[in-house]
Amino acid sequence: MSLNFLREADGDIARLNNWLFDIISPYIIGRTLELGSGSGEIAALFINRHLPIHLTDENKINREKLQKRFESNAAVRAIHNMNFNHPLFQQEYASAAGVFSTIVAVNIAEHGSYNKQILHNAEYFLAPQGHFIVVTTANAVLFNNESSRWEDLKEYNYKVARSLMGEAFEILKVRYFNWLTVETNGGCNESGLRTLAIFKKK
Repeated sequence: MSLNFLREADGDIARLNNWLFDIISPYIIGRTLELGSGSGEIAALFINRHLPIHLTDENKINREKLQKRFESNAAVRAIHNMNFNHPLFQQEYASAAGVFSTIVAVNIAEHGSYNKQILHNAEYFLAPQGHFIVVTTANAVLFNNESSRWEDLKEYNYKVARSLMGEAFEILKVRYFNWLTVETNGGCNESGLRTLAIFKKK
């Protein structure tokens, strides 16, 4: 059905990041921007494969850590201070409209969920025919009984993914995985279903 990854396990975080990168790497084209770069774990996968990337993080401490970690590394084109929740986003960043061919928002281990406003503001940076790659929360609430079918869940969340970016995008690929939390009784929280979606701007 879907792969399971535990948030509390460092090995699983690395395994998740590598699994995500293996899927998205064929869709990385042109100038690339990562949203919420954190400490640079996703960025490092780009750099190890000699793929240039622009990084962003709203947290000043994270940006300083990124600067120190990737100092003098030519693959890191820039580390940007961008506020993707800015109320006048397009006016604030008008000079960056359409300058990226790929935008990546998959660093859920450090950034957490990317809300719809962040994604729609980031879309402003994407060129026509560009790729937008994002991990979002999948809805499993309606499918929590034994009669539910995996195919029904996938179909439902495919429609949710399509509505996320709107008619200006087509979906190139969708994959699912479980991002689980270990509970105090030793079990796992089964509400951690996530969708990895790769979009193409029309």
